[in-house]
Amino acid sequence: MTQTAEEFLAHYGVKGMKWGVRKDQETGGDDKFRFQGPTNGVRIDSALHETTQKGAAEVASLISNRYGFHINEVLSIGPGHPEYEMGTVGYVQLGSGSANTGSMVISQGDLTPRLQNSVDIGWTKPAVAGKEIHGLLTHESAHAMFHAQVKTVKVSMFGGYKQVGGNIEARDVALGVALREADRMGIKMQNFMPSISGYAHAAGIREEAEAEMFMQYHWHADPPRFVKAWGESLHHEMGLDPTPFKDM
Repeated sequence: MTQTAEEFLAHYGVKGMKWGVRKDQETGGDDKFRFQGPTNGVRIDSALHETTQKGAAEVASLISNRYGFHINEVLSIGPGHPEYEMGTVGYVQLGSGSANTGSMVISQGDLTPRLQNSVDIGWTKPAVAGKEIHGLLTHESAHAMFHAQVKTVKVSMFGGYKQVGGNIEARDVALGVALREADRMGIKMQNFMPSISGYAHAAGIREEAEAEMFMQYHWHADPPRFVKAWGESLHHEMGLDPTPFKDM
């Protein structure tokens, strides 16, 4: 029996936690909204490791040109920062007054060993060699574009609910495509999240499933077929170039 986005949400729902974004703001709920953001340079904190600085500049340009979300600056998490003791790797903070601008806040130091360890223990999937930071920043960008304002709306008197957020109709179509492709691969509903990553499985929410697939679609050397199908469908529905960043 094929799976639908609605069935997926019935299993995993919305747990009320907004991952990867620290300030709620609308990011454009119209499925057919065409992003046309600015493409000027991004300000990058010199306290960040050189690999993070280089990756941030490249990802900021890619995200702005393709999706119109403009990363104004990339700041650092270091001693004295409220997230430092929590071990936070990174998050997005949206800019006030604009739905399509914001800042990345990333931990200081060389994150490559930390990200590699995450892959080694099965927490995340690997990006192509040398693009580990790109994967992290692309994951966080997905939260900014799609999940900055996530809420649940009641759609029936019998308790039916629907999740909404940026480009929700395109995301619903893409999720349905991914679930059907996973089903054809023999991946059942209960194994869908673990098949994405340990992180998505532990989070158990749609936001992380989408952010992880967004990263894998663009930067994994050979993502699962259901991730490829998801990304191709999402970009088709949004009217955008589907070429993965790693192939550009």
